[in-house]
Amino acid sequence: MKKILTLVLIVLLFSNYPIQESFAKISIKKVDEKRCIHMYSKFLKMGEERFLKRYPAYPIMDKCMMLFKDSVFISKYSPIYTLKTASPNNFSYETKIITSKVIGSNKILTNFSICYEENKRTNYVLINSDSEKIFGKAQRLPDKECPSFWIVIKATTIQNTQFSWDYEHKPNPQIERKMF
Repeated sequence: MKKILTLVLIVLLFSNYPIQESFAKISIKKVDEKRCIHMYSKFLKMGEERFLKRYPAYPIMDKCMMLFKDSVFISKYSPIYTLKTASPNNFSYETKIITSKVIGSNKILTNFSICYEENKRTNYVLINSDSEKIFGKAQRLPDKECPSFWIVIKATTIQNTQFSWDYEHKPNPQIERKMF
């Protein structure tokens, strides 16, 4: 009886392992993080598709790709000198593209700032590009009057992309959601 009970417990333990792992925060060793940081400049130069074709067999590639898409990692390790400054020519006074960099086929890494309207606050930004529509959500309510965010946008050019606060946010399953 004890053997059967032990066997059942072991099976239950191992069958739940992938579920437990999926809810856990992704942990990465310092050595692997340094390797990802070193490869990040190559990722920016090559773009996602070419980078994955060039380095398919790296054992930490999945974790590196998650880091490369993390807004905190991008703002911390993005080399400013390689980013092309975009002109704020056709945007309203409250929205400004700070920097942008093409990182793949129709993918643009963008740093933008957007100012709140008077006496209004929200976490949601609506982004319209020529290829997609996105609801961006800040993790917490920004305390600055004109906060800035990093995001990867699918677009052919950044000049036609529009940014606006979504003050009366209503979830829409047809529009993609991303965290800043």
